[in-house]
Order: sequence, then structure tokens, then C-alpha cells
Amino acid sequence: MQIFCTQVDHQQFQIIGICTDNKCQHQKPFCHYCLPKHADHISKLLPKEKMQEWINQKSEIVSNIYKQIQECKLSFECIINKLQIYLNINIEKLGLSQFDKLITNLCQIEKIELGYFKEIKQLLEQIKSITFKIFNNIKVQEEKNINQTQIQINPTFEIITKQKYNEGCRAIAFNKDDSIVVAGCDKKIKVFENKQGYLNQLQILSEHKDNVVTLNFMMKSDHFVSGSYSSEIIIWYLNQENQWACKQNLNGHSNAIYCVLLNSNEDQIISGSKDTTIKFWVKQKNWQCEETIEDINHQIYSLSLNEKFNQLIVSSQDQFLYVLQQSEVDNKWKINQKIKIDSHGTRLCFINDYQFVFQPYCKEYMEMYDMNINTQNFERSQYIPVQCGSNDDSSFVQLQYLQSKGLLVNKNGKFVNILRKKENNNFEKELAIQFDTEVSFGRLSQDGNFLISWDNKQNELIVRKFQEQK
Repeated sequence: MQIFCTQVDHQQFQIIGICTDNKCQHQKPFCHYCLPKHADHISKLLPKEKMQEWINQKSEIVSNIYKQIQECKLSFECIINKLQIYLNINIEKLGLSQFDKLITNLCQIEKIELGYFKEIKQLLEQIKSITFKIFNNIKVQEEKNINQTQIQINPTFEIITKQKYNEGCRAIAFNKDDSIVVAGCDKKIKVFENKQGYLNQLQILSEHKDNVVTLNFMMKSDHFVSGSYSSEIIIWYLNQENQWACKQNLNGHSNAIYCVLLNSNEDQIISGSKDTTIKFWVKQKNWQCEETIEDINHQIYSLSLNEKFNQLIVSSQDQFLYVLQQSEVDNKWKINQKIKIDSHGTRLCFINDYQFVFQPYCKEYMEMYDMNINTQNFERSQYIPVQCGSNDDSSFVQLQYLQSKGLLVNKNGKFVNILRKKENNNFEKELAIQFDTEVSFGRLSQDGNFLISWDNKQNELIVRKFQEQK
């Protein structure tokens, strides 16, 4: 692909190389007539054909630095393990030479603290600063590119209907063929018939005692599950009179329900609560709680189950993501991995068995985690730019990944971001819809053709229809 210079009087000339000098203030890509501006650092110029090789070199440098940091971490862990031996040592039983050696070794730690800790701390701050600048520059450039090519690459969701309601909406779900939509409107659940995006209210369900915040349709039967701030989980079914009715209350949590999911076999429901527990419900004659996880000790914000149903990822109020594994022996669940994170978040989602995404609280990026084949642990692999526009996000709307379309819906602050999975398994933002408040959110239909969103400022349910690229 030919790239032309943007400098005045150079616009008809092709870019022939790049400048890699950090101190250079001129345009980094250069044409033949830009060369005089780079005369004092000619050794820092590379032909365009060498750019990929140069990028690979920089990537290798970063990988080597990361490897060295990991080696330092292992060394410190080794020291910590050895110090554990000294914690319960009986000094009275030591000989004088052993006692002297112990004191000498411990004095070396003070040397590390005084001599190196300050330098390490300063170095880490510099690395964080540089990393932030690089990420921010990439984010700004990507947003510029998206804005410049909006007409060519972005799909659009055009508004077709708006309906005002007095209640606030906190959850929306579509049934298996998108013909029915349910919306959690304060304590009530409103049931709508959906005809190509035009919603006709059929029924109001009033069993919940507090605001409804989770809604999940079953895809193999005419049932859906709702959860509320009053600790209630209710299973609803379509009766013979073609009316939705309560089939069973799942009682067990002692505080607000924040997240509920079903496995694709629809024989297990998993719920997370403000009471800090995760409950596994199984279908027998009735739904019963089979197991309760009480090891996290913080409010449970988000849950996602992998395709094999044997791993569950959890985000909570603390600074960790938890990976739970189901035992092949007794089918019990236990924490298999704790991932330290910089900021808690209320949304995460498995993409496949080897990859998941996590949205840190009100950050303008998502984090992607990939499984390390050697360790079988998940590791953060990249940051994905998204929009937020707020320092607050009080809703518990979950990430929605529509596997059939490769679409990911991420409600983040005042924005609903729609991203598409590419052939290289990365995600790129295709569309960002901005609202006036952070309470708003959106939900895609099963076929990906409709997006229903709640505008909290206008008190409106807004239906948008997907339009082909122009």
C-alpha cells in the first residue's frame, strides 16, 4: 500500500522510511524531501521495508524486560520462603556460628531495602509512566482512525422506536427467537411482544419485593430467570393460558443478587450476591442449591462460565479475579487461580475456553486474558480501548458476547461499546453509543439485528435496528 507524505509541498511523494529518534520533533514517517530535517540523526532512519523487523525488535525487548522482572520476582519469592523457616526457629538451640550467620543474612535484607528498594521503586514508576503514555497514544490514534473511517467501516444502529416509562430499567433480555422481550422496571418485570423492533406490552409481573437487576431467558424452553436486590431469584414459565407465571422461588441468598447465569444445557443456574457467596443450583424435580462458595469474602459482581462448564471466572469487590475449577472427582468447585488486578470491575465474560475479557471500573480500556498453555493459568495479554466518559458506574449490567456474530456489548460508564472479534481473536471497537448518564445500558437481540437500550435521563426504552455498512 502506498502512503504519501502530508508535509506542505511534499504531498505527491511517497513515504520511504521512518525516524526512530526519540528526541526528533519532526514527522516520524518521511519522504525523500523530508531527509534534510533528519540530517543530524541519520543513523536513526530506517527504510519502510524494515519497519516490521524494528517492531519485532521492540517487542522482543519488552518481552526480555518482562522476563527479567519475573526472574526477580522468583528470587524474592525464594528469599521469602527461606525466611519462613526463621519465623519459628528456636534460637536457644542454635550454635554461635549458626546464630552469627543468621544475623548476617538478615542484615543483608536491610542492605537491599536501603540500597535498592528506592531505585526499584523509581524504575517501576518510570515504567508505569512510559507504559501509560504508549497506551494513551495508541488509544488516541485508534479513535482518530475510527472517526476518519466511520462511514466505511462502522455499522450503524438506527433508532426506530422510543417509549417513555415512569420506572427505571435495570435489565433486559430477549427470548430464543427474539419474539419476546422482558425488562426489569424497578420492582416489576414488563413483558413485551417484539415485532421487528416495535414493542407491544403484554403483561406486568409483580412478584419481586425490590428492584429487578438480572434477567436471563432459557433458550430450550419457555422459561426465564430474574434476580433482584431483595435476594430473590424467581423462575418464570409460560402457562397454558399463554401467561407468564412464577414457577419457583430460589431462596438461599441473604442479600442483593448482582449476577445470574445459566449453562447452555440449562440444568444449572449460578448466582452471585452482595452476601459474598456464589450458589450453584441444579435441576432435579425442582431447582435446589447443590453447592455454596464462601471463600471470596467480598461482594460478587460478575460471573462467566466457559464452554466446557468446568471453569467459572468471578469478579468481586476486591482487587482479584478468581478462576474456579470443577473437580472431575466429586464435581465440587474450588478456587484454582487468583489474578491480581489494578482495579476492581463489575463485568467479565468468557470468549472461549482459553480467553476472557474483563472491564475494570470506569477505565477506558478492557483487559484480555489468555490461558498460558504451559501453566494452564490465565495471564493478561492485552488492553482493548473502549469509551467510558464517567467516574461512576452504578449498574450491574453484564457483558454480552454474541458468539454467532462475534459481537461483544460492553456497557461502560456513559457509553455502550460494541466490539467485533477479528480473525486474529482480537477485538476492535465498531461503535460507541453515548448517553447522558452512567445508568443507561444496551442489550442485543439473539440475531444481532436489534439493540434495545435504556436512556435513564429521558426515561426511554430505545430500539435500534442494525443497518448494513454503506
